[in-house]
Amino acid sequence: MLPGSESPESTDGRYGYYCPLQMKGGLESAKFQILLRDFETDGMMNRIENIKTIADTLEKLYPGCSIDLDFDESYKNMKTYIDKDRKVVDFLLEAVEKQVLRLRKKLSAEEQTGQDLQKWVYPVQTSLLADLISTAE
Repeated sequence: MLPGSESPESTDGRYGYYCPLQMKGGLESAKFQILLRDFETDGMMNRIENIKTIADTLEKLYPGCSIDLDFDESYKNMKTYIDKDRKVVDFLLEAVEKQVLRLRKKLSAEEQTGQDLQKWVYPVQTSLLADLISTAE
């Protein structure tokens, strides 16, 4: 009943998914553990509602069946908090800039050719800033 098109192996980028983790049981009971992942709060709420709908459907299909749901939040997407106050991103960007400057100062004068700087400093600066910017957007 879970949408196959929304499994980890069939999604990419920032698209959420359902990921069955564990299933065990016996004659009288069964336990199914699933990871729900979404990058937006509304998307996560929709996934939770979908699970509740599946449980209700199964209870109707199998009279006498009882399904108890327990949702544990492991972590929240920090973007929600960053959008409210960008101070933490500003501090992080400032720290990255300081580290890049320290790295440049460490390189000796003969190592500071454009090629060496590009090899050491630019990828670090670019990847860190790209990650921060994409996370903050």
